[in-house]
Amino acid sequence: MQTHRHVVAVSADVDTPLDRGDGVKVFCQLLAVVLTLGAWNTENPALRALPYTGVLVHEHGHIVAALCSGGTAKRVSLQPDEGGSARTAGGFAPLVGLAGYFAPCLLGALWLVASGRRFVGTWVSSLTFVGAVAMQLVPMDHWTRMVAAVLAALAGVAMFSCWGHWSWPFGSFVLRLGGTYWCLYAISDLWGDCFAHPSLGSDVAVLSQWLQLPMSWVGAAWVLLLVVLTIAAFRLSVQRTPVKILPVIR
Repeated sequence: MQTHRHVVAVSADVDTPLDRGDGVKVFCQLLAVVLTLGAWNTENPALRALPYTGVLVHEHGHIVAALCSGGTAKRVSLQPDEGGSARTAGGFAPLVGLAGYFAPCLLGALWLVASGRRFVGTWVSSLTFVGAVAMQLVPMDHWTRMVAAVLAALAGVAMFSCWGHWSWPFGSFVLRLGGTYWCLYAISDLWGDCFAHPSLGSDVAVLSQWLQLPMSWVGAAWVLLLVVLTIAAFRLSVQRTPVKILPVIR
């Protein structure tokens, strides 16, 4: 006679404080938002480094898009007012223009999702670290290289923290903090270029001219896409780790 029982089997990632319930994750998410807003409004040079990483990812989004569509990268530079520029040659213009807004939001979404899974967090932070180091291959001024080093350091901290069970809660929070900032930065950057202080030289203006559509239409559609991606990443980042029910036959 066979008796069928069910036992609960969970992955090793569950055995950490940040994976035992949604409440802690939601609290950490709110704390990450507060710290992000604080970094935006502070004059402390150390804290201001986080906002500049968003600009850096934005500009390298243009570089990657240009390289992937047959173009070349010339130079990346950042300005003290959190502005930046990326000089490229060739490539598919609409893709190069959109990539600037999409890159920080995509990176932020990946970091948010990875903040709930140690294995995913290790890979995402490792790839970010490699990407930040590879940024040094693009011609940049000294200040821009310093910001790239800050991004590499942030990814390195997250990467090493994800390797151990004892340090995973801290690594998870670092991933959540970086992901929150980059997603919100991408949305605010696009909103500012399109609605708050529109400029004919902005990426969304160039794209609207290429599409022959009003800048407000293009901007609103792209903002909506980034908001949906951000909300989806937020939801996935605070979900409880799935529990598998495995049958045991005795």
